[in-house]
Amino acid sequence: MPSTCTHTFKRSDAPSSIQGQCIIQEIFDLHTEVCGAEYPPLPHDEDGECIFHSTHEAWKREYEGGLWAVRLFSALQDLNGLFPEHGRVANLFPDGHVDLREITWIGMPVSELHNVTGQPIGATLDLSGFCLDHLKVWLVNSKWLDRVTSQKGEWHTLYWANSHFFEEVNFSESQFYSLGFHGCTFEDTCEISASFHTSFMTFSHCVVKGDFHLNDNEFEAEVSLNYSRFEGFDMAEIGSVFKKYVDFTASQFYTMAKITFCTFEQEVTFLDTVFHRRAFFQGNTFKRSAVFKREKAEAPLFQEVIDF
Repeated sequence: MPSTCTHTFKRSDAPSSIQGQCIIQEIFDLHTEVCGAEYPPLPHDEDGECIFHSTHEAWKREYEGGLWAVRLFSALQDLNGLFPEHGRVANLFPDGHVDLREITWIGMPVSELHNVTGQPIGATLDLSGFCLDHLKVWLVNSKWLDRVTSQKGEWHTLYWANSHFFEEVNFSESQFYSLGFHGCTFEDTCEISASFHTSFMTFSHCVVKGDFHLNDNEFEAEVSLNYSRFEGFDMAEIGSVFKKYVDFTASQFYTMAKITFCTFEQEVTFLDTVFHRRAFFQGNTFKRSAVFKREKAEAPLFQEVIDF
């Protein structure tokens, strides 16, 4: 198998400092050089793509793609502790950006059970406890085939765009400088809870087909929950402390919406935000204005009962 990944990036939507080539092998090599870590050879598929960029799911599972994912974040955690003082680390991650674009991620099996298509039941990519408080992880145009969870992590930046999550996503009890989702699709539940956010959070132009939970967070900066569709099995539930401006512009709630027991310390805007099912707004504290406004006249903001 080749030692260099042949993956060619299909899109260029990345910071200008990021190079247009796979850097996975370089990350492991640098971790070996500066920290003494040892790894088996990085697997490559028949097309020459590494186990991260390969799209052959069965092959990725055979060669333990979920274990390699955990190894990668463990290596990044160690290198994060050396950034930016260590010159080689700073050169590999210009401006702190870690280029993990166009990767198909899988988890590790938690049982021997498989479904009718041969996919492990309950396979999970568990990123709990990692600390990447200096590096900015760029996860654009990615696919996440299994459940993703992270508890008690510390992250500088996690940014997804045009990504597809096929199973549940759960972040809890974590600290973020910046967390972003743009143009992503969630086939299952998305939950971000009990976390502290010191800079902006964006959740824009997304589609959530499962439930959405944004509870018990504290946001120190602006939050955008705009231009998204919440389709939900049961509900979209939001109950957090927002210390800066919150924007719900043009989002569509096709499931029951529960925006309850929030504290909005600055303005919150619901411009052309449409609630197609029952909406609950009990227990909120609005310290500034809450703007509900319909600029497009084809339908009212509230299609069913609203409870204040």
